[in-house]
Parts: sequence; C-alpha cells; structure tokens
Amino acid sequence: MNHRVKYIFFIILSLLWTACSHDAEESIQPIDSVPGLPDGAVGFGAVTKSGAVYTEDDYLHNTFIDGESYLRIYNYTSNKPDFTDDADYKWYVYDERLSDLTGGQYNFRPLEGRGFMWKDVKLENSQYRFYAIVFPHYHKYRNAVFDDQSKKENFQASDILMAFHSTTEFGKRISLKFWHVLAMLRVKVCVPKYDRSTNTGFEKGALYNIALSDLYTSFTIEYTQTLPSGSAPPVTPQTGDTAPKADIKMFALYDTEKLSSGIEEETINGRDCYVYSFAAILPVQQIADNKILLRLNLKTVDGLNKSYRYNPVNHNISFEAGKITDLKLTFKEESNEAFLIKAEIKPWEQAETDMSLEKEETEA
Repeated sequence: MNHRVKYIFFIILSLLWTACSHDAEESIQPIDSVPGLPDGAVGFGAVTKSGAVYTEDDYLHNTFIDGESYLRIYNYTSNKPDFTDDADYKWYVYDERLSDLTGGQYNFRPLEGRGFMWKDVKLENSQYRFYAIVFPHYHKYRNAVFDDQSKKENFQASDILMAFHSTTEFGKRISLKFWHVLAMLRVKVCVPKYDRSTNTGFEKGALYNIALSDLYTSFTIEYTQTLPSGSAPPVTPQTGDTAPKADIKMFALYDTEKLSSGIEEETINGRDCYVYSFAAILPVQQIADNKILLRLNLKTVDGLNKSYRYNPVNHNISFEAGKITDLKLTFKEESNEAFLIKAEIKPWEQAETDMSLEKEETEA
C-alpha cells in the first residue's frame, strides 16, 4: 500500500531541548518512545495524507512504496550534502507495518541502525538544516536519467524526489515537503485509423517505438544554505560540448500486450484516430527551434515501416522542474513530419487549473 508523498514529517521521538543553563545531561529530557523504533531515534511519519491511495503502478510517482522507497537524509552544516552511496547520511525506509503499529502516525523506520539520534544532530548559525532525497524504485545514487525508459524499471528509477527544511527549534516537529526536481514529458500521438476504401491509416498497435532525440541526460544538484525552508534545490542539466546526450526511448502509458487496454479513440479533423500515450523523465532543458524533438515508427497494414519526426518550430518547448509538459501530435500519412495539436505545461500533481500554451495547427 502506498500513500501520498506531498508531506512527510520529521518527528523527534525521545529528546527535548530546554533553554536552561544546566549541564547537557540535565537539559535533555526523554519523552515516550515510538513502538518499533529504538529509544532516542528520530522517526518520520506521513501525518497528513491527501487524495486517494495509489498502487505501485502510479507512474507520476506521487507515492512511497512499502519496503522500496529509501530516504537519504543529511544534516546540512558547512559541508555540501553528499548523497552518493558511501557518503555520511542517514537511511530510512518506508514501512507499512510501522504505520499500522502507530496508527498511521509514523511510517519511515531507520534502516539497519543507520538512522538519526537527536543528540547527534548539528546546529549551525542557530539553524537545524536537513536535505532529503528519494530515488523511487531504486537504491543507488544517480545524477542522470536512463536512456531506455521504454523499460518500466528504468522509467520509474529516473525520477527523483527532494526536500529541504530549516528550523531554529530543537525537539519540535519538522515537516519535509517533497518535490519532483526533474521534469516529465507526456506525449499523445493521434494515429489515423485504417480506412480500407482509401487504403490509408493504420491498424491498432501500429505504433511500436517513440524516442526523444539527442537530449541532455545528466544533471547537477545545487545546494545552498539560503534556500527557503519547504522548497527543493535547483537541479540543472550538465550542458556543453562534452556533456552526455542520448536518444531517450519513452515509456508507454498503456498495456502494449493488451492493446484494448489504454489506447483511447478520438476524432481529429474529421478522421477517427487511435491515441497512444507515452512519458519520459528528463533534466530541465530548453528545446531549440531547429531541433528534431522526437521520432516515432509505425507499421503499415502491408508490414512496411514508416518513420516520422516532430520539430517544434516556434513553439518554445521547454522542460521545467516539477512540471509536466504535455504534447498532443498527429500527422498526415503522406508526410514524414508530425504536427502539434496542443501543448500544455502542468504541475506534476494533477491540478484543476494549468498554464495553457494551446495552438491549433492546420498544416503539416
């Protein structure tokens, strides 16, 4: 079972700070321990849940997964946080059993004794600062997305969630608000249905590959002590002549084995179409007007392969941190170029309103 990750709360379990000028041993007072956690440990809990409970297949990654979501948290002082696999941070894992044991108040437990003890948390310039990072469905550090995101495990593992919080209060509840720090691109491709009378169009399942062309894949996380509490650090792509680029295969948001599940139908400009949906996780970046953004392949009823491309001329396509860029495309069978029907940028979590960049095209 999974729960929303919009708010994760950092709970101080067993020690309190006093303002008295007594010895350290006298100023720290124990409080009741939480079942399932060691005495003096720091635990995490999803105190407030919003929305429905989602399954592991939630491709938006707005959930934590029992036994799979590993939280790395760093007490940020003068040193830049280091979240590489052997660095000095703390480990927690999402645990539904702990949630059941504590009535849903706590659901992250320290992993193999590698959790915080409050007495070890450091203070700098009257602030306690914490960075946290989660790689959904993945347990190793990354600073790049996967090239082949057509594989479900690679698509899921390309996402990153991060949080930052600072406070002057010792022993008080600390809320960590998690953000998606990369971008998502969703593409809907409207493929005309096969018309026997004109021998044009395609049968259901004809689209078998879609890839983004020559995009930056690596990124850098910018840490700063002046970051506002409750926000996420900026993540910038590694750019330049030597920065890694790749063609990124997109993940199908429908069952490719059972074509009756997930492929929508729509009428575009008077022509019945099959609508295929795909997604990819990407570092933030701007797409140049003269760049081919994506290529896709379809198979005709005669078994021939046809290739198409989309070049977003004058459409200013960009990928923004924590947001979804939605593109809706279709094409003419006699042309090898797709054209844009609609473009939108939305918050990663579904919202009632969004910023619309809608533009209707009549010519390829």
